[in-house]
Amino acid sequence: NNKVSGSIPSDIGNLEMLEDLDLSNNALSYELPTEMGNLRSLAGLHLQRNRLLGPLPSEIGFLNNLRIWNMSNNHIFDKIPKNLWQGVSLRNLESLDLSHNLLTGEIDE
Repeated sequence: NNKVSGSIPSDIGNLEMLEDLDLSNNALSYELPTEMGNLRSLAGLHLQRNRLLGPLPSEIGFLNNLRIWNMSNNHIFDKIPKNLWQGVSLRNLESLDLSHNLLTGEIDE
């Protein structure tokens, strides 16, 4: 519970050994940077209760070690990228919460 605002910088992709990222309960806005796909060691991604918007970047599908992903209570819109459910993408995912966003379409599209 901080009051961090602005966007998540694209330089976050340089933290390749990062295992857990918790920026929940802030005032972050703008789209998620595609460089988040470089965080291949990430097991927990907690971005709930912010003001993040835009579509989910398909690069999230590169996070093969991701086990917990919470992006609830944001302003994410559009469809969930198809590649997140295909092949080995997110194969270790145990918990997913995308509730209270503006997502459309079907998961299997």
